[in-house]
Amino acid sequence: MKMDLKFQMEFGKKMPITRREKLLWILENDPATRNSDNALYVQYWRIFDGCHSLEQIEQATKIHLLIQERKTLKNVKFQSNKEYLMGQALKLAEDFGGEII
Repeated sequence: MKMDLKFQMEFGKKMPITRREKLLWILENDPATRNSDNALYVQYWRIFDGCHSLEQIEQATKIHLLIQERKTLKNVKFQSNKEYLMGQALKLAEDFGGEII
């Protein structure tokens, strides 16, 4: 299955590659997935496997692989939303050669 086109357009060459990087990206960018493994897996399938229906999930990354990887990430600490947003603003400013006032 192909990665979600919107995701590809938004992140270009900075896309996460490994299953772990993909899960970390979702956990970092969607706080709701930190408290719900089901939400995490659904987001993974939607974004990285391009699944938009139940039928497509049969061809998606197998859930036991996601569960295994998620177990290794249980103790990862995430930035607060404020820290995350500031980091994103700094990245954007850097990408466009500007400054944040």
